[in-house]
Amino acid sequence: MSHYQKFWGTSATITEFNPQDDVSPTPICVAEFAPDSEDQDWVYATVGASRMEIPLSATHNTIPRLELFLYSRQQQPELARFLAGLATYPFVHQTFLSRGDTIRGTKPILSESGLADVLLTYPYFEADGFGIIHCNDKTHTYMVWVIPIYPSERQFIREHGWNALEDLFNENETDTSDFYRQPVA
Repeated sequence: MSHYQKFWGTSATITEFNPQDDVSPTPICVAEFAPDSEDQDWVYATVGASRMEIPLSATHNTIPRLELFLYSRQQQPELARFLAGLATYPFVHQTFLSRGDTIRGTKPILSESGLADVLLTYPYFEADGFGIIHCNDKTHTYMVWVIPIYPSERQFIREHGWNALEDLFNENETDTSDFYRQPVA
């Protein structure tokens, strides 16, 4: 939380979720940060997901630790549950998450939104020093920005790569924090 508070302020609502699967650590916490001004977004971020280190195998190192966050134009409390669920994805599917990954959703992230999938990427819009949390035990945690995307955008990534979709977002001046935006691909 101290890392988040340094960049987003001290006022946050924290919600705990207890996954219903038998493999994910509990609880999973998500913080909701209100914007300081009308031109800023709401921010939702996992708290402590980085403690969920996943071993590659008995003979290999562990996968780098991650914390997930996303931006939203409006307050959407259901995004906290979505982000908590996403944090359990590596445990449920016995895999790991990394920047550049996409995940196919089974239903829209928000009702009445066509955004069902996600792209995991770099925290481009945050200040220097935000992208990596250096811990006292000499480990580090990567901050990963979760961008909700349309299935057609996920397909575009499969064909052209995730950087190409990010280029389309830039060319079209896409507000990826608007969950009712139009698709770019």
